[in-house]
Amino acid sequence: QKDPEGRKKYIEKAISEIDTLNTMIQEILDISKLELDYNLNLAETNFIDFINDSLENNQILFQEHGLTIKTDFIDKKLMVNIDINLMERVMNNIFSNIIKYAPKTSSIYLTIKKQGDLLTFSIRDQGSGIKLEEYEKIFEPFYRTDDSRSRKTGGTGLGLAIVKKIINYH
Repeated sequence: QKDPEGRKKYIEKAISEIDTLNTMIQEILDISKLELDYNLNLAETNFIDFINDSLENNQILFQEHGLTIKTDFIDKKLMVNIDINLMERVMNNIFSNIIKYAPKTSSIYLTIKKQGDLLTFSIRDQGSGIKLEEYEKIFEPFYRTDDSRSRKTGGTGLGLAIVKKIINYH
């Protein structure tokens, strides 16, 4: 505490911890709002354009991590009713996870298919994946796989829980 350099280090650490707590509190509030009867603000949207815009918005981050995005979108136009703000949150969370966990300098494969009323959006990377028994658990609030528990990757374990709630609403 007497060392000026030491103080700076601990103040920076305290600020970082406060930022993490603020993020966690906001995410808990967001989950709580979604638990209530949330009214979706649906708008007819071309899902292909929506995903391409999301990819473009994150392109610099993908490049910084050496990630190559490869798309397989059979259709050029797939009209769906979505809450654009909530779906942007979904995509930001998913792309954030890709950046955190996909192996550096790897390829990410995105596919979109529609069969009847069902739209399937698939994302595949070249990582080792997660254990089969963890597939459902990763969508539970605060759950983090053993590989993602490191402080280095950040996160609160709430992002995919929020994603699941938003997708279920849709």
